[in-house]
Amino acid sequence: MKNSLSSIKRPAACLLKAFTLIELLVVISIISILISILLPALAKSRESARTILCAINLKQCHLGFVNYMSDFKGTIPAYNTGGSSLCRWWNYKLTQNPCEGSKLNGYINAFLTSGYHRYANPITLYSQYRAEAGILACPSVVDPKPYVMDYGMNEFLKERAGIHYDSIGSIGYLKMDDVLKASDAVLLGEPRNTLYLSTVNDPVAASAAIYRHNSKGNAVYVDGHASTSLDPGTDWLRMSVSLRP
Repeated sequence: MKNSLSSIKRPAACLLKAFTLIELLVVISIISILISILLPALAKSRESARTILCAINLKQCHLGFVNYMSDFKGTIPAYNTGGSSLCRWWNYKLTQNPCEGSKLNGYINAFLTSGYHRYANPITLYSQYRAEAGILACPSVVDPKPYVMDYGMNEFLKERAGIHYDSIGSIGYLKMDDVLKASDAVLLGEPRNTLYLSTVNDPVAASAAIYRHNSKGNAVYVDGHASTSLDPGTDWLRMSVSLRP
């Protein structure tokens, strides 16, 4: 008998079957639904990672404050020492910068040249300024804004702050020991668009706290711990500061 491959009958299960259009559309629909479910979760996970990096930045900034206070008898730098010079701001006291006669630099890993706390003009230099801002830049911020740095000091830590930062020890300076509850007192937080915090729930003020981390805000406290639990429901900024009489 003559065998032929063509005469061998294959089981029906072995026959190739093409997808119908309806089956293909069902598969595409299922994939689309899965993507719509997973993408928000992935975005939230990425933001959670950026939130942690932001908190680490704030912790490192706190170490800069600690080193500053160690050199100047426990004195907390005022967020603003008055006048019109860029050197009046707290960040210029703790970073490398060209302030004339400034001896207070290198405490925080950032380099600020004159005007580098703003992008001003041209905006094309914004990315360069952000990179030089170092740990003073929050990784969650992606859109250019006037201040390339994203952290600000608690305004209410200035109750007895001095006017001249080169007169350490004079009457009027706020000392670390003056803060009665260091674990409750916010040192640095995230203002909308300036270098200090003065309110927690103003929708437009530049010095108001902004809640960019999944509707929460980051802050580091005078005792050094960082938190992401801040929300606009309470006046956590003013109430956090209790000073020695």
